[in-house]
Amino acid sequence: MIKKKNNIRLLLINRLSIVLIIVLLIILFAIGINKYRIVHSRIYTNLQGTYEIELDSSYVYRYFDVIPFGFVVQIHKDNICLPIFKSENSTTNARVTYQEIVKIEEERNGTWEMISFDPDSIFIEAEGHLLNGKYQVVFKTYKTGSLGYTTVNYMYLDNDSTHLCLKRIEQSAAP
Repeated sequence: MIKKKNNIRLLLINRLSIVLIIVLLIILFAIGINKYRIVHSRIYTNLQGTYEIELDSSYVYRYFDVIPFGFVVQIHKDNICLPIFKSENSTTNARVTYQEIVKIEEERNGTWEMISFDPDSIFIEAEGHLLNGKYQVVFKTYKTGSLGYTTVNYMYLDNDSTHLCLKRIEQSAAP
């Protein structure tokens, strides 16, 4: 009788282990599918590239004036390189120390990730940078030129205090 109870207990433990392993595999599979869907989505591939901020069509509302020291935004895989922004409150001297340069470089380099597909939204994480935050993403293509043969691709990043109009810079092939 005792041996029969031990056999039943071992059988239940084995079944419970198998069920836990199956649940764990299902969770890992779901996470893998979600990551694959994000990496191979239309917005993920469209975001990759180099953009130039169109200052006349962009605004950044803050409690202080914002001065851009660059206009190029580079997005590659999960990394983003933002332009340097200074506020009128910050101290900018003619002489900059190496530590200040390192700090500025760290602030402008960050990561980004997809947070929603309806509407398309991303989260830019660049600690200490003015553009750190969540943005809705909209892509638009305009035809230019007298015959409309040239196309210009724009990406708009919007949140409650920022509207960025980014013109895609087409990379020409090296000769």
